[in-house]
Amino acid sequence: MRNSVSDAASLPLTVGADGAGHPYPAAASVNIPHVISAIRVAAVLVVLLGVFREFFVYGYGEETFFKEMRQLDLDDEANVPTWFSSVLMFVISVSAFLIYRGFKGGGTILRLSWAGISVVFLALSIEEVASFHEALMVPLRLMLGASGVFHYAWVVPAFFLVAIFVLLSVPFLIRTPLRYRVLFVVAGAIYVAGAMGFEMIGGLVASSVGEDVYYYGFITVVEEAMEIAGLTIFAGAVLEYFAAGGARIELIRS
Repeated sequence: MRNSVSDAASLPLTVGADGAGHPYPAAASVNIPHVISAIRVAAVLVVLLGVFREFFVYGYGEETFFKEMRQLDLDDEANVPTWFSSVLMFVISVSAFLIYRGFKGGGTILRLSWAGISVVFLALSIEEVASFHEALMVPLRLMLGASGVFHYAWVVPAFFLVAIFVLLSVPFLIRTPLRYRVLFVVAGAIYVAGAMGFEMIGGLVASSVGEDVYYYGFITVVEEAMEIAGLTIFAGAVLEYFAAGGARIELIRS
């Protein structure tokens, strides 16, 4: 795969084969603005379905034909919202990698930063579906004697990881055009406020009165909606950055 920067918002692909299996040029294109719009629509749909699920279960209970509808539960694992978040992270990772491969200017720091972003979001994409933080939560809680806002104890090491990521991001943000700098910071702030801020509020409620109270569900919906919103903004900004100067991807026969 070869990536170069030119002046278009779509990504033309050249790939194909005739009846004998010999390759021939076949034009196809991916329109980045359309992809960004599709991501936004999908994000809204996933959140709305999660909200519907909360109202349905609390209104009619779990003894219905649809049971608890965990496939739409924003606070559950291994379901549609989790898959969607993982896909968004993977899209960010791939886009950042392509930017890194095709970077022509701006210095080594910017180029290596995009490589770092690609690695970080690939790891986050894997973690989202593997749920390592869920497996570590109880052992960490017991080891730290955590309670209250630290009931979900994974937020403790997460604080340090986020702090390191923010510090390492400063040189990158300084060298990034203002529009993207603002989008990246806003997206990150929304995501962290949801993933950690509302997780801590939920932890306080869970450790005090348990997870069965109705307002705990409201807290988790807001938390997950903010995470998806942050990822959607970030993915859109990265894709827009990728296409801002134009991009060309060619699939070639080796």
